Amino acid sequence: MMDFYAGLDVSLEATNICVVDGDGKIIREVKLDTDPDAIELFLAEWGIHLKRVGLEAFSYSAWLFTALAEKGLPVTCIETRHAKAALNAMLNKTDRNDAKGIAQMMRTGWFRAVHVKSEGAQTLRALPVGRKALLGKVLDMENMIRGLLRPFGLKVRAAGNRGETSS
Repeated sequence: MMDFYAGLDVSLEATNICVVDGDGKIIREVKLDTDPDAIELFLAEWGIHLKRVGLEAFSYSAWLFTALAEKGLPVTCIETRHAKAALNAMLNKTDRNDAKGIAQMMRTGWFRAVHVKSEGAQTLRALPVGRKALLGKVLDMENMIRGLLRPFGLKVRAAGNRGETSS
């Protein structure tokens, strides 16, 4: 039984997919919406044995990686700088050719896999990151208001500073 390899070049709107066989021959190519169900249907509809499905790491990757892995696809998220170096060697850089290049990387094993955090870990990380961003915006607003009032001789104390002294 021959193994097959798929490369996905993912963007927010569309995903280019290329499937190659063990010899590197292109078997199928398509451009689909970036939807895990559509991608799984395309990859599963002809009953081939996919050994690896690769996609480049970027902000959308964790969601798509998790969704495809839950569908039972042997998905691998690859290191961006390594993939970029390999894909930039191609003469005609297009999304379609990037998908071909990623498929060939999956076939040859010439890639670095990256760890994709679980959805729970991503959720836990999102909370403190969101809080830090919100606090930064509040501080920026306070400083802007203070700066606008200073030319008029008005002084506004920093929030939280109520004039108390510590002993």
